[in-house]
Amino acid sequence: MRSQRASLRHLSLVALSLVAACSSPRSSGNTPVETDASADVTSDLAVDVAPAVDVPDDRVAADAPGDATAADAVDAAADVGDDVLPDTGTDVPEDVAVAVDAPADVPVDVPADVPADVPPLACRSDRECGARAQVCERTLGICVDCLTAVDCTGTEICAGNRCVPAPPPCRSDRDCSARMQVCNPTRMLCVDCNTAVDCPPNNVCNPDGTCAPQACVPSSVTCADTSTVRVCSADGRTFTSTPCPAVANGVSRCGEGACTTACNPGFADCDGNAANGCETSTLTSEAACGRCGNVCPSAGGSAACVAGSCTLTCSAGRGDCDGSAANGCETNLGSSNAHCGRCGGACGAGLTCTDGTCALTGCPSGQTRCSGTCVDLNANVAQCGACGRACSLPNATPACTSGSCVVATCSAGFGDCDGSAANGCETDTRTTTSSCGACGNICPVPQNSIPACVGGSCGIFCATGFGSCDGSNANGCEVSLTSSNAHCGACGRACSTGQTCVAGACVSNTCGTGLTPCPGNVCRDLARDPANCGACGRACAAGQLCTASTCVSTPLRFALTWNVTADLDISVLTPGGTVVSYASRTGGGGTFDTDSMAMGPEQIYWTAPAPAGTYYVCVIPYRVTSATSYTLQAFRGATLAATRSGSHTANAPSGSTCSATSPYMVLAFVP
Repeated sequence: MRSQRASLRHLSLVALSLVAACSSPRSSGNTPVETDASADVTSDLAVDVAPAVDVPDDRVAADAPGDATAADAVDAAADVGDDVLPDTGTDVPEDVAVAVDAPADVPVDVPADVPADVPPLACRSDRECGARAQVCERTLGICVDCLTAVDCTGTEICAGNRCVPAPPPCRSDRDCSARMQVCNPTRMLCVDCNTAVDCPPNNVCNPDGTCAPQACVPSSVTCADTSTVRVCSADGRTFTSTPCPAVANGVSRCGEGACTTACNPGFADCDGNAANGCETSTLTSEAACGRCGNVCPSAGGSAACVAGSCTLTCSAGRGDCDGSAANGCETNLGSSNAHCGRCGGACGAGLTCTDGTCALTGCPSGQTRCSGTCVDLNANVAQCGACGRACSLPNATPACTSGSCVVATCSAGFGDCDGSAANGCETDTRTTTSSCGACGNICPVPQNSIPACVGGSCGIFCATGFGSCDGSNANGCEVSLTSSNAHCGACGRACSTGQTCVAGACVSNTCGTGLTPCPGNVCRDLARDPANCGACGRACAAGQLCTASTCVSTPLRFALTWNVTADLDISVLTPGGTVVSYASRTGGGGTFDTDSMAMGPEQIYWTAPAPAGTYYVCVIPYRVTSATSYTLQAFRGATLAATRSGSHTANAPSGSTCSATSPYMVLAFVP
């Protein structure tokens, strides 16, 4: 039933368009014919007229043919018989002005200020359509009357980019049957279609309820031109165009809906990979000479591809005597009796081809005639394994064993450390630190040094800022020349009393006991400062602690600092029940660093993984003279895991120790 209604409505709309085309003076060329249902249209075209006609004067003036007036338009509407629009049972409120309706797919008149014979104006934005009081349809790139009902006036709606009178309300398709339309259940208005089934063949249903021709055959893939593939959407409403990709050494063309590659002369797509195009030069490639897969043979010589044809150059002593390129230079001209020295040079009776020369046969068993001399090819270094194959190995005296060249002895200062005779005695044992003096003798790398091999003996070069002042290579460069008062800048250069070695120079020490002036005249505790551990500027790695001028790794560490000069003590009760503090400096794997009576830090740390369990950390005020604020931090390696802050105003009772219930316990920590 629905498809029949779509077909009938399609025929009626075609008929209405033909009548309007004859009567309207505004149609010209291929411009869509624009008409209005209020014109004189015979009743058999099933044009609906709403019960209440409220036609704006300017639209009637624009729509009526010739000298028709608004009254004529109303009369024409009144003349339409009752059989055109049966009673749907739906009363239209009196205050709703219903304009004369036309089927939504019949174009309505352009507003009077845009003559019908004026071609559409191209646009990219609404601003370019302002002179016509229109808006820009960006998909088509032209100015139109409307995109939505917001662009129209009064009760008009936007249909097919035209402002038209709103269709009558409805509750079911029955209410719209006289108009050959269907009822939109959401908007409750009569429209041309709800789905494409309501439209004529090869049409789609627009969101505004109008039918429009398909832009293309649904889901089809075609060639827009010789270089572009066009893919139609599943509903036929839109299509996308994709240019064929650029192809190295060729062109890509569209044919039968797909891009295909045509290679330039002298090139081919031999690997089947479209991404790299026609990657192979068939003019020069030995693996694809003239065509893909044509490999130039090279047995007994060297092959080349020249202008797409294989060429073969035979090695010395080889010949292509059968004229077949397929097996290369198949003949040994040094030993072939049929081709001795050259192709076709056959040796006569009683002669044997030796080194390319026909000679009398008669060498003792186990020997071969080479250049007229009988030699043992298994032991002769000048003819080892074959006539003319002399042994010559780098930095070595060669020998011929079982027809193969081997190293007999190495030259002084060299060794055959890789065991390969092919490269002779390849290692210089005078300078190679991994084979110093002999193969496999690796020079050690002691602290702060770079290994060296000099004359076949291991030595060291000191890293910058260090020196081997005790003359022993075993402990490397043991002295920091940047901070040692006994060896400041060089071994044996001692600083005077009252001076300190800073950056390799002796300077007056203005710092207190235990502190060292560093660049910028800043005093540092080189025994504990992780940024200047053991020497100015020598920083410990993340997660390390500086203790006794040495950087140590600390999987677990607790650090305490405070804000004024006082004596606060950090104390830790370990899971094993041992208390680590200034009074008992080791226990449970932990170590107390240094007792500070200034502002800290005091630290307790573990250099090995700490035992599992809960660690209770206490901050005990041993001696304070004013309110003292403190900060306690817990570290897992380089990661800050917990922080606690507080303050003390009075000294702790004598004998106070750390426990899980101590009033000075500030952190219960599980590593």
